[in-house]
Amino acid sequence: MVKLPRVENVDRMQSRSKNNFGNKMPIFSGAKWTKVALPIDPDVIVTPYDYLKLFLPDSCIEKIVKETKRYAGQCNNQGFRAIVSIDMIRASHAIMYLTGYVSASQRHMYWQRHEDTNNALVIKAMSRNTFDDVMRYTHFANVDKPNYNDPFWKVAMLFNTINDTAAKYVEKPEFVSIGESMVRYFGPHPLKQFMRGKPTCFGFKVWVMATTSGELISCTPYGGAKTQMFSYGMGQGPDVVYGLVQKANLPEG
Repeated sequence: MVKLPRVENVDRMQSRSKNNFGNKMPIFSGAKWTKVALPIDPDVIVTPYDYLKLFLPDSCIEKIVKETKRYAGQCNNQGFRAIVSIDMIRASHAIMYLTGYVSASQRHMYWQRHEDTNNALVIKAMSRNTFDDVMRYTHFANVDKPNYNDPFWKVAMLFNTINDTAAKYVEKPEFVSIGESMVRYFGPHPLKQFMRGKPTCFGFKVWVMATTSGELISCTPYGGAKTQMFSYGMGQGPDVVYGLVQKANLPEG
């Protein structure tokens, strides 16, 4: 058997020109990003929590508190409705972050008195019953006003906050990466996806555009035919790429 020589397909190589489509790439026009006034003194931003508050500001937490109180009232839990606060929601988020690297087989084990499961940080931050109520009643939208055009309308506020804050505080580089990210979930849900070969095979798929250093620029959850992204008539892959680029308002090139 004669081994055929490998011929490079030069027609598929990208070249730079003033055209915006096809296999021609325009010259990078430079980042049109300018520093904005930070909500706190830049010299004070020294901890991870300071950076977290840039991307998850108190205005977002206030909306969560408002909708959580509304839902607790609808469920006739007036006692919890009266005590929900920004600090309580922040503390519950901190406990969730901690469970990401200090795992237990059951959530209630963090409040046990056994030496192998007891976690002093969790116990001091919040009682077990209060945390259960936070998990039960936390909402991000008014359930009485559903938006059936968006399958992720209940959490759309979170994605909008992420995209808006990323547009403010993440500089737009010349090179970006666009791919599929998975949010792990094993329960029943019509939008749950299975992606073979991914570290997380089951869960919700999110289209993500990030910098080469891993900073998120924009993202959109995948909701099938109702995914909240414009159709440009170029197929799913190119539509996703162009849609994320338009949403982040990236400079040419």
